[in-house]
Amino acid sequence: DQHGKTYYAQLHVDNEDKHQRLYDAIHDSVESCTTVQFMNVIKTTPNSSYATVLAGMLDDSDLTEIVGTLAGNDTFITISKTNESALAISRLVHEHMVEH
Repeated sequence: DQHGKTYYAQLHVDNEDKHQRLYDAIHDSVESCTTVQFMNVIKTTPNSSYATVLAGMLDDSDLTEIVGTLAGNDTFITISKTNESALAISRLVHEHMVEH
């Protein structure tokens, strides 16, 4: 602040902006999405660390179809409760990604 004190402040982003940021990130970095039963294996730009960023964005989203994520450098997995929920996430990803 103006007195030289450090403090933590969380940025408030409304849901519409949050969703658009997620869609833009999918468009810019996802190269493939493969559904395996109740999971999706999502590959991002090689050696980019985008997988970690996207997994975090999905964890922070209000998408009830995702129970959790597991991320590596350029691949991450979304875990859903049901096969149908995993297919819904796959459709969302494919809708926003650039087909390679």
